[in-house]
Amino acid sequence: MPTDLFRRYWRDVHGVMAARVHGFESYTQYHVEPLTTSGPGIDGIALVTFASEDDRNALAAGPLTPHIHADEQNLFERVFLYSLPEGPRQITGNGIASSPVSEHLFVIVQGGQDARPVLDALAGQADHLAIFDLTRGDPALWNTARFDDAGVPAGFSALIHAAWGSSATATSAAARLAALPGGYLLCRSQGRFAMVEGGRPTAIGLRGLPAVQTIEEAGAINQLSPEIEQLLFPCP
Repeated sequence: MPTDLFRRYWRDVHGVMAARVHGFESYTQYHVEPLTTSGPGIDGIALVTFASEDDRNALAAGPLTPHIHADEQNLFERVFLYSLPEGPRQITGNGIASSPVSEHLFVIVQGGQDARPVLDALAGQADHLAIFDLTRGDPALWNTARFDDAGVPAGFSALIHAAWGSSATATSAAARLAALPGGYLLCRSQGRFAMVEGGRPTAIGLRGLPAVQTIEEAGAINQLSPEIEQLLFPCP
C-alpha cells in the first residue's frame, strides 16, 4: 500500500473506528518515517491511555474489537500492541498537550538491548521524554501479522518518545541516535493526530481530517460544536 494511502486510511477510516472504543482516555496517532533500516519497518505508532484498569483489561473483549482486527487486515502487515498495566512511567519535561513541541522522535529498543545508550544520547536534550517499559506487556495478545514472522524479533523491550519545539534540535538528536550501534529502531514523526482527548473523540476522531478541513475552509465552525457532534456521533 502506498504510504500516503496508508496514512489516510489509518487516520480517516481505521482511526475513526478506533476512536469509538469505550474506555480510551486518549488515543494519538504518529505517522512516522523510519530513520534506520534494520529490523521490521515501522510506519505508525499509536499511544493510548485508558480511563481505568478495568477499561484496559476489557479492550480485547470489546464489541468493536473483532471489527478492528478485521480492518487491520486491510491496512497493516504486522501489528504489535503492548497493553501495559498501570504503574510508573518515566517522563521528564511537560506533557505533550501542554508543551509547544512539534518534532517527535521514537526509539524502539529491540529485545535484549540496553536502553541506556539512547537515554545517554538524549540526556538533558529533549523538551519531553517518555520511556515505556514494554517488557510489562505481551504483544502476542494482539498480533495480527499477515505473513510468516520468521526472522523478526519476538518483541521489543522499550519505547522511548522524545519531543522538541525546534526542528534543528530534533534533527541533531536524530543524527546522534542514528550513530548508535544496532538494536534500535529510530523513527521521526511526519504527522501527529489526536483522535481521542479527555475521554472523548476529537473532531478528527469523529469525522476524519478531510471533513474537518472542509468545514474549516467553509467557515462552518458551528459544525464542530459539541452539541452537533454529540447528536450526529453519539459516544458514551
